Amino acid sequence: MEFFQWKRFKCKGSVLISTIIAGALIGILGIGCSRLMGAVMNAANATHIATQAEQYAKAQGGLLRGTEYKNLAAVTKKNITSDGSFKYEITMGAESNYNTDTKQRIMTVKVYHDTDSLPIYTLDVPRYSKEVGGAEDYIVEQWHSGTEWYRVWKS
Repeated sequence: MEFFQWKRFKCKGSVLISTIIAGALIGILGIGCSRLMGAVMNAANATHIATQAEQYAKAQGGLLRGTEYKNLAAVTKKNITSDGSFKYEITMGAESNYNTDTKQRIMTVKVYHDTDSLPIYTLDVPRYSKEVGGAEDYIVEQWHSGTEWYRVWKS
């Protein structure tokens, strides 16, 4: 009889230990899933920010293409958005000879997010003192706010 009581006590202990182990594993899995979802959300947000920065840089690049060569100038950091979450700056490369009668400058648009010290997106825009190649249509002015926007093209 004593043997059967010991065995029953042993089974109760095994169930308790199994329950504790199962609870710990479920907790660990829950934490892992939570961290994974956080990483997925952060990646989605980073992709959104990078895409937005690219759009801002391309818009500024379009405006640079519409600026006359003699009027090109560097721009120190300025806010793009009213809340200051995106900023841009334009640097002007040294002038070089593209060919015998055409000068070239590389204008670089850098877009920053929030308080980042390094640009999140950089776009080089080559500019020439004379139009090189075929006539290219480009944006000379654009504006957007929420769902409202407009663009003015060279043509």
